[in-house]
Amino acid sequence: MNLRKSKRGSHSATKDHDDNTKHNVVKIRKTTNDIKQLCSDYVELQKIPPCKFCNAKRFQYEPHGFYCGKGTIKLTSHRMLANLRNLYMRNDAESKNFQTYNNLFVFMSLGVNYDKDLAQRNHGIYTFKFSVHMYHLIDALYPKERKLKNLQLYLYDNTNEPQNKMSCSDKLHESIVMKLMIILKDNTYSTFLRSLTNTPNLQNFHIAL
Repeated sequence: MNLRKSKRGSHSATKDHDDNTKHNVVKIRKTTNDIKQLCSDYVELQKIPPCKFCNAKRFQYEPHGFYCGKGTIKLTSHRMLANLRNLYMRNDAESKNFQTYNNLFVFMSLGVNYDKDLAQRNHGIYTFKFSVHMYHLIDALYPKERKLKNLQLYLYDNTNEPQNKMSCSDKLHESIVMKLMIILKDNTYSTFLRSLTNTPNLQNFHIAL
């Protein structure tokens, strides 16, 4: 994450060529016939050993090194803090509705065109289905509205930060908000954003990933 000075620019877009219509019709018909010939019986996948390089769980027909490129790719393991793990895993009053706090400390917002009918929790299986693109929206460093949101909460009015976050919902508990604020003090992005508080002419800058 870098801080760059804003400047006006233009964007150009390339226009895609349309595919041949006849070719598409033939392809769709062939796919439909193939689907009708699929076996409808339940087929259980056999259990196979984990990846010998990264110990990842593998499914049948997946080759060795499918997840890690035969040991060439290594991901850093981040250990979850004990107090944060407790909020996720316990069955006490603080953990019962912990999902309410998911979007309270986010730095960005999610931009996506998703199926709202499938995403409803009141019936059926919760399914998050989206089309085309999913991306993150970065708010301006300088708030245009009086109400702060996302990364702006880390830059302005730090003395009233707990109250600003508590105002988002009446279901929040101040004790949990304070715990999460303490946890985020050592977060890399949180530290970076708070360091910008005294930057002069902050409205002339933007965040670049």
